[in-house]
Amino acid sequence: MICPVCETKADEGQDYCLVCAWEFEYFFDELEKNELKRYNLKLSLYKNIYEKSTKEYLVNSLQVKTNKYIGEIKQLEEKNDFLDTENKLLRLELENIKKYSNKKRITIVNGLMYQNHFFTETYTWEEACEYAKKINLGGYTDWRLPSIEELKQLLLGKKDKGTFVKESFRFSIPKDYAWFWTSTEYTNYKDRDDKTKAWNINFTDGHFNYSEKSFTLYVLCVRG
Repeated sequence: MICPVCETKADEGQDYCLVCAWEFEYFFDELEKNELKRYNLKLSLYKNIYEKSTKEYLVNSLQVKTNKYIGEIKQLEEKNDFLDTENKLLRLELENIKKYSNKKRITIVNGLMYQNHFFTETYTWEEACEYAKKINLGGYTDWRLPSIEELKQLLLGKKDKGTFVKESFRFSIPKDYAWFWTSTEYTNYKDRDDKTKAWNINFTDGHFNYSEKSFTLYVLCVRG
């Protein structure tokens, strides 16, 4: 079964989409003509809202114009009494995005400043180190790649709402393949001269591992 809004695969018998919160209509084949028309209108409106909010989210790195879309949803609710549960869930999602948006794109954890925006680019380890040296964020230029211990500070002990990352970063990291570089190089005890690997952390599943530095992963810089 595929969600008609976000095209995410869902399990048979699932009540709603775990990505966009669209409620599946199991009685679809039993809808009368006027009900089918209302269903299609609801689907069109909801899909339009979802696509616009997602596009803004990706393009503007969490600087979502949530007030605009929240207002738009309110208008739809006033005009269409059947737009209730779905839009309330979507509105809550948009409000959460707004809540955790940060104009400075910086979050402080245990005295350290962490870069916090929507991460879309991947880099090799060498490229990641250079990227960290060049960024100017919040008026600071002394950013760097975090050590594995520093990056672990953002890691939760158990999964929370689909990720293992702290709540303030939940809307920043990718939903899948959220591997992030650290500055900590892997030590090959059989070959001390081998400097080809470095440690990284996956905030989607809570694992950390080492990879070849030639791999391309995400970068979350730190300072302090």
